[in-house]
Amino acid sequence: MSKRGKYGNGRVYQPKWKDKDGTVRTVEKFYIQYYDRDRNQHREPTDAKTETEARKILTAKLGEAQKGNAPKVDEKSLRYGDLRADLLHHYRIRKSRSLELLSDGSETMKGLTKLDEFFGYKGEHDKGAKVATFTSRAWENNFIMARRGEGVSDATIRNSAILLRQMFNLALSAKRISSAPKVMVPPSPEAREEYLSKEQFDSLFARNGMPKKFHPVLAFLFYQGVRIGETLSIEWKQLDLNAGVFKPNAAKNKTANTTPKSLHREVVKVLRPIQRASGLLFDGITQKMFEKAFRRTMLRLKFGKPTWQCSQCRATKDAPAPTGEDRALECPNCRENALQVPMQYHYVGPTPHCLRASAVVYYRESGMPDAMIMEITGHSSPKSFLGYSRTRAEMIKDKMDSAELNRNRIRKEDAKASRPHLVA
Repeated sequence: MSKRGKYGNGRVYQPKWKDKDGTVRTVEKFYIQYYDRDRNQHREPTDAKTETEARKILTAKLGEAQKGNAPKVDEKSLRYGDLRADLLHHYRIRKSRSLELLSDGSETMKGLTKLDEFFGYKGEHDKGAKVATFTSRAWENNFIMARRGEGVSDATIRNSAILLRQMFNLALSAKRISSAPKVMVPPSPEAREEYLSKEQFDSLFARNGMPKKFHPVLAFLFYQGVRIGETLSIEWKQLDLNAGVFKPNAAKNKTANTTPKSLHREVVKVLRPIQRASGLLFDGITQKMFEKAFRRTMLRLKFGKPTWQCSQCRATKDAPAPTGEDRALECPNCRENALQVPMQYHYVGPTPHCLRASAVVYYRESGMPDAMIMEITGHSSPKSFLGYSRTRAEMIKDKMDSAELNRNRIRKEDAKASRPHLVA
């Protein structure tokens, strides 16, 4: 199929090729051909399923060409590695905390390694696939669905998808490409439900709880609602125990928050005996060390357990641990939705980060307004804050049981107020 429109309007076509036996075959994909204002010819594949869709894409491209926004002559030779370098430069200039420095001196971000594998990037000597060969359908089938088939969660897949979309948007704004292809980004998964109630948290200080050296860290994480990474980087100069104030370091927290925070009296109480003039607040404790001890305690107290879990719907299934060549269990819930997702056998239960959600539950149950709790946790977005909020079933039941009593009390007060009063 090859149809040429009026001169200057480009054409839509499907390339033909000869098989080994000489049979002429037609490519299923629709291509478009057009010229820019400098008379440079452009031939591009499309994701169109019909000729009509392809012509709409051609019309849009011609419009961009008339505005002078047609792709550069070198766009066809642009490779993934070029977009990758631009993205790293962008994050470097912005001093983004998402940029990580590896031991070999190279830079990376969460989700970048899998993108490198997908595009065949091996370094400056091999920058990977050409950008022009990227198609939305291949991305959805060969990356998103393939990763799901490996048992990877959408939260992890999102990291890579967001980076790729940023790469194309940066290339578009720099006019290295004429248009940014559609990059499907999986929706955000629902927030994890794990948290510790105040009663469960208090049990971590008992004989079979966490080792005593971790108690100050536990108290700070629970009552201050601070992330574990930031907590272990806090220095004594940021605290004033007499005033009961903690001054966050913007370079160390995720939201770049600098607003002074009040310290809970329990935090002041556990910090007094270990107070020093300078240095780290919790010197000698690493994140890995704390997480390992925390998990052991959760297993010992039966707040968590090793079990099979689906990375997509987070359903769990109790079954023996895999041994040798045992195949992973397939999630029955996802199978009903035509997804073949292998379940993973790992620890399921509260983590140190869950103490941040536990702090929100604790202060909410105390009757503190959400605005004040956000001041404690450092949340600037109500939407992000609500992702950490939980409501215990027991609390809901108490409110439901007391609803009728409150209703009757209010009706009696209203009836009393509406009675006629005798005037002497």
